[in-house]
Amino acid sequence: MAEGQDLEAFIEAIKAGNILKKRNVKVKDPQVMGALINNIYNADERNRFQGHQSEVWSVSINPDGKTLASGSKDKTVKLWNLETGELIRTLQGHQSEVL
Repeated sequence: MAEGQDLEAFIEAIKAGNILKKRNVKVKDPQVMGALINNIYNADERNRFQGHQSEVWSVSINPDGKTLASGSKDKTVKLWNLETGELIRTLQGHQSEVL
């Protein structure tokens, strides 16, 4: 697997599992099931929205499902477009980390 593609691999494993489930396929090959299960349970996706200079302490999604806000130890709040992953705006001025 290409480095940095953990999320993509995770999504593909879920899709494969859903296809098998919909088709009511009983997978008998332990290597196939092991690969799917291993990918799902050992996924370690971090920093997909890159931009903060320190740890992210809080995340909230707008009820419309289009915007994510992340608060960080770097004393900023960043607003992200969930459809594109792009940074919309950085809110500065906090005196301490944003929890």
